[in-house]
Amino acid sequence: MLFLALSLSAELVEFQKIQTLEKRLVALFFDSSKDNKEALTLFESFEAQYPESAFYIIDKENKNNSQVFEHKEFHELPRLFVLIPEEHMAEPMKEKFTQENAKSFLELKFTKPDMQNAVKINNKTTQDAFKKDGFVVFVYDECKRCDNILFAIARAVTIKKQTLTIVNCDATPEFCEELGIYNFPTIWIALDGIPSQSGAMTTILALEDWEKATTTEREPRKSQKIPKQVKPKEQQEQQAPQQQEQIMITDTKSRVTELEKKVEKLEKMIKKLQSEKKETKKVEL
Repeated sequence: MLFLALSLSAELVEFQKIQTLEKRLVALFFDSSKDNKEALTLFESFEAQYPESAFYIIDKENKNNSQVFEHKEFHELPRLFVLIPEEHMAEPMKEKFTQENAKSFLELKFTKPDMQNAVKINNKTTQDAFKKDGFVVFVYDECKRCDNILFAIARAVTIKKQTLTIVNCDATPEFCEELGIYNFPTIWIALDGIPSQSGAMTTILALEDWEKATTTEREPRKSQKIPKQVKPKEQQEQQAPQQQEQIMITDTKSRVTELEKKVEKLEKMIKKLQSEKKETKKVEL
């Protein structure tokens, strides 16, 4: 089996090598001690269809690859992975490695996401965040991981012909605070103007979440409330002095108000006593 692998144009490499590569690649993890002729031939046919991608083969029998094959993802071989640099991750094909499954998976992964038509929410249009059906992704300016996840979600949105709405929480801090968004990226699904949570961080997971959301009854979704996220400790610590200061200001204002009321009451009493004193003098005269 090893000879067959070497005869293919796909490069037989150690796992460590593909870990250092930053380019679009397809990797097939297999066991050369088993009969893999059909799988390797199929892999070669896909390589011819996607000449812009690098194709690699990683063999379980190579002792230098032993550590990676210990993971549960590799209990069933062969296993197909695709790495897209913009996503900064390698996503595995969940289904069994067959021609039909591999074809669908590769077509999905190589679909170019439409980022140009994304709806970008600023502080003047927050009311529009959930108007269009699709995915709503909360990000902030310095979040590099957000860009990776956005790319994957945008592909799912493109496939489903829905809308990608991007909410920048640096531009809309009050809106994000009101919704309780403190983790980034945070992904929601909007349907009929009603948002729901999504844990999708890849295209496949996004498509699965969309399928669940659109095939369940929509009426019960209207009464569901998304719980606010726990505010990060560092934000709480930063806000603590401000909150303490605000409490002191409020307390001081309250005390001043009370004193003002007491002074006003005393002034009335003094005026009353003065008036009574004048009346007494008149009587004596």
